[in-house]
Amino acid sequence: MSIMSKWELNLRYPKVCSAYNAYLANLERIEAMYAFMLFGTELIQSLDDVTRDIVSSLDIRLSDNFSDGVTTIHSGRSMLSAVESCEIQNDFALACLLAICSSVEDFVGDLFSLCDRPEVPKDVTLRNGIHLTSPTVLKIIAIDRQWTIHSNIIDTVEISFLQSLIHVRNAVAHNVGRANEKMAKGCVGRWKQQIAGTKIIVEKNDIDEAFHFVLLPMISLVQGIDAMLSD
Repeated sequence: MSIMSKWELNLRYPKVCSAYNAYLANLERIEAMYAFMLFGTELIQSLDDVTRDIVSSLDIRLSDNFSDGVTTIHSGRSMLSAVESCEIQNDFALACLLAICSSVEDFVGDLFSLCDRPEVPKDVTLRNGIHLTSPTVLKIIAIDRQWTIHSNIIDTVEISFLQSLIHVRNAVAHNVGRANEKMAKGCVGRWKQQIAGTKIIVEKNDIDEAFHFVLLPMISLVQGIDAMLSD
């Protein structure tokens, strides 16, 4: 059974159904990659001394197309050190957050087109003081207003969290994984506490929390669009 089967919806409008199923498939691939990294980490940490020595002696080649002098080669020893320092896990988690946000942006873009591209507000200020400026977040608000859906995703907590993820994603993609001033001003919760200029640190629960925030509150929006387009 697919890990994403619990999020499947009975949708009537074919294009909404297709877009949502593609969204779930993308998120499932990201979830599987992150789970594989966690599995590999636990496996490596459980190695006995003899097995560790064997792994340390291995060479990990990124290709077989070139001679050793020009091929990227990692040693097993360097891989063990990276896992033990937790740096590789954090980098992998940041890459997963980037991929999650890209999936959300693509999905919202599909929904926006299906809804005849309603007028997008220039910005929105929430009652918690958060200033929404992300094009993806503002498209969600435009869709919800256009169809009067009152979906869960536009509630203050949910939409603030989604913008926080997007700010983190932008810092990963455009600021070499380091926090910036936009995170301090536009994020909520733990992400707001990241000091500008320092490397963004991801905790283990952050990835699963991100999956839940981009799925559970999105359901009422998807169902609302499906109902409007099906009538």
